[in-house]
Amino acid sequence: MKPKALRMAVVGFGAAGRHHCRTIATEVQEMRLTAVVEPDPSAAKKAAEEYDVPCFANHRELIRSRMCDAVSIATPHVAHADVAIECLKSGLHVLCEKPLADTAGQAARMVACARRHRRVLGVVFQRRFEPAVRKALQFISEGRLGRIQRTCLVFTDFRTQVYFESNPWRGTWIGEGGGVLLNQSPHSMDIFVRLAGLPVRVTGRLHTRLHRIEVEDEAEAMLVYSNGATGYVFLSTTEPYRERIEIVGDKGTLTLSGTSLEISDYGISLHHLCRNSSDPWDRPRSVVKRFEGGESAGHGAVMRDFARHVMLGRPHIGEAASAVWSLELANAITLSHWLGHEVSVPINHRLYQAKLAELRRQSSLRRVHRVNRVTDPRMRT
Repeated sequence: MKPKALRMAVVGFGAAGRHHCRTIATEVQEMRLTAVVEPDPSAAKKAAEEYDVPCFANHRELIRSRMCDAVSIATPHVAHADVAIECLKSGLHVLCEKPLADTAGQAARMVACARRHRRVLGVVFQRRFEPAVRKALQFISEGRLGRIQRTCLVFTDFRTQVYFESNPWRGTWIGEGGGVLLNQSPHSMDIFVRLAGLPVRVTGRLHTRLHRIEVEDEAEAMLVYSNGATGYVFLSTTEPYRERIEIVGDKGTLTLSGTSLEISDYGISLHHLCRNSSDPWDRPRSVVKRFEGGESAGHGAVMRDFARHVMLGRPHIGEAASAVWSLELANAITLSHWLGHEVSVPINHRLYQAKLAELRRQSSLRRVHRVNRVTDPRMRT
């Protein structure tokens, strides 16, 4: 038994839930797995046998059992908000898989509930712990980038048709509430909005080019920020993996690609150089620094951060309040596509929810012969 460990229950024993259970049981000394919630009897039996813990059919039974201090939610994301809010109200801390919810409005409700009940709400955005990401955030927070002039996010990660057919909820409005914007790109979008901030206006467009699914497999958008800066976003599951985040400022440029970071420091404001140079061919003399961050961070880093914040009051890198931002951008891109024109940020959440409800009334879960409960082999522990 782990001494002074946070008693954790995992809600959901699918692919993500299994990964959570394994990480808690084998990696994180600050946590102890005490229960699992899984409605499927065969999966629940497997969880009980593998981890020697009781299994409950739903989170309400778990709450009544008083067998945990906190829960790790690993259900499909459309169920996150309701489960999290009930657990928070009951006095449990909550660590939630990405995305925090299927809409920014629901995510904001979760954050407000945690604050109201003085509980910790965390999110599984493990890439926040990568050295390159932390270095990029530090560079911007110190003001070394200057006034942002332009942003760009390109993220692509190919998926096969059978990927969407491996679970009944994948690729459906009723089961996911979106496609690449909500499932495959949230890590990149979280980093992007934390570096660049949220735009104030968005013009978005969605496509379903390659897959036989209800939701989008491509999304793109033009962004406008409060200072007049502009940005571009392209997200897709129709191309091989690629990630590039570029933030161009008045004093420097930051380019993040996977775990590699490149920073160009101009050493002077472009505005000052433009207005004061007497040389018609003058250009900024950039000093370029490159940082290699190694492998991506895993779930263990998120869980240790969460447990240490709950038990010791340490700084919380995985805090959930800022996780609402990427959902706000995702929902804005989608709403702009639905309406056919530019939208303001924050969006009209009631209008978004109403439009989503219309699509869900026409949506249905897939018929799946065998549900996939295997974690993506690229996930690092």
